[in-house]
Amino acid sequence: MNQEVRLKIAGSTRWDDGLDWHLFGHTVINPRTVVSIKERISNFSKALEYIPLTGKVSKNNYMDFLNAFEDKDKSLGYCVSVVSRILAMKRPDIFICLTQANRENIKNDFGINKEIKSNEYERYWDEIIERIHKSDWFLTSEPKDLIEKDLWEKRVAMLDSIFYTAKL
Repeated sequence: MNQEVRLKIAGSTRWDDGLDWHLFGHTVINPRTVVSIKERISNFSKALEYIPLTGKVSKNNYMDFLNAFEDKDKSLGYCVSVVSRILAMKRPDIFICLTQANRENIKNDFGINKEIKSNEYERYWDEIIERIHKSDWFLTSEPKDLIEKDLWEKRVAMLDSIFYTAKL
């Protein structure tokens, strides 16, 4: 993929091509972050190797990912929203993208007392992902029907559509 396609998929900006690339969320990415991502794409790839393509993802996998991905310069914009979006694209069965448009509803429905700040990566796992993974809904058996199975494999990322509130 070229850089423009990557930015479209990341939902990083508006594009005048007739498609609503923000339909599945968007993120405002600092231009320095885009340059940093482009320059350090191999670091992102190496960090993502800690997240298995199939099977269970443990907190240790997640923490190893964060340690490999860690950004010392917070001004580059690697916040929970950006990190969770990358993870939800790789494993939509495990992760949900935490955004401005869904965080209030998630906070309320999950009984989280205070908002998860942009650099509170461990709270994202402990208070959102872990709760999802312990729910009866998440623990249901894989369906046999192919259409249902396809949706089941993306069930966590699809929670965004339930918690999403459009900002007008």
